[in-house]
Amino acid sequence: RFWVSPPEYFEFSKNTKAFSRVGAYTTGAMNVSEGEQPERVNAVFMTASMWDVLNVPPALGRTFTEEHDIPNGDPVVVLSHELWTRSFASDPGIIGRAIEVQGNKRTVLGVMPPAFDLHDAGAQIWAPLGLNPAQQNRGSHFLYLVGRLADGSSEQMANAELNGMLVRWREIASGAGHVPNDSTHRMQ
Repeated sequence: RFWVSPPEYFEFSKNTKAFSRVGAYTTGAMNVSEGEQPERVNAVFMTASMWDVLNVPPALGRTFTEEHDIPNGDPVVVLSHELWTRSFASDPGIIGRAIEVQGNKRTVLGVMPPAFDLHDAGAQIWAPLGLNPAQQNRGSHFLYLVGRLADGSSEQMANAELNGMLVRWREIASGAGHVPNDSTHRMQ
């Protein structure tokens, strides 16, 4: 995991050879005002490509696609099994229903399997990130990347590719007068 800006995510996902698929995400919280009791829940905002990276199908319904994952795209969400059980009484009719999230209606597309999570975020709801490829702010590092190694790639190949990109991004930032410090990009 490491933090990147939206332009860095687009550049990396387009140019990687070591990874077959790359996704980006960030975490936060959302208010869910429908169900048995309104509540504030942990949320993951992620690119649609993340579903392919994780390769975990929903227990019910479907996940959002790249058609949803655009700026101002359709307002959709995927629920955790726990939120679905706790707040919506395990109602299978939740799929396709609009619920109130953050004061707006969002259509529930799916429900994930029990205990599904992303890097221990405690996620209860997933929403499209809706990144704009035209956005060029390289100084806003708030995204984590997750990748699935391509067939024939090794961890060493992936690390070499990642390190090469980090060097490139630091050179770009230096040219713009914004040199990231070591805490800007964090690899684990």
